[in-house]
Amino acid sequence: MSPAMAAGVTDRLWEIGDIVTLVEAMDTQPGKRGPTKRWTHKMAKRNERYFDVIVESYEPHSTAGLHGPVHIRPIEGQPFPTHLRVECSMDLVDTEKYPVGTRFKIRAKLTDRLGSGEFLYSYFGWAPEVLGKPENSN
Repeated sequence: MSPAMAAGVTDRLWEIGDIVTLVEAMDTQPGKRGPTKRWTHKMAKRNERYFDVIVESYEPHSTAGLHGPVHIRPIEGQPFPTHLRVECSMDLVDTEKYPVGTRFKIRAKLTDRLGSGEFLYSYFGWAPEVLGKPENSN
């Protein structure tokens, strides 16, 4: 007895010929394709230039609405405020590679998504320059 028979879905054991008959009976003409979504999150600032920005990893006081316990932010003295979020390679928040507090130089641009605030974006495939790890790390 097959699992489908035990569940009451069918009363007989199907053979491969039964499945072939079903497939051949199906409409083989492809249907009309619907519209495609090109950008699910439209960028309002698409042509901003990239800057060298020094950033650091940190643990925010609250992670409500955020992904993961470690994040990246610009350091003080940069043209960007320290509260600005940074979207970049996940390697920078990997604490097995870099302890919290490690500073990096990245190429980033100021951008935003329609309906949300500004953030710095750095292509995840670009390798950051590691500027230093915190004093208390190995």
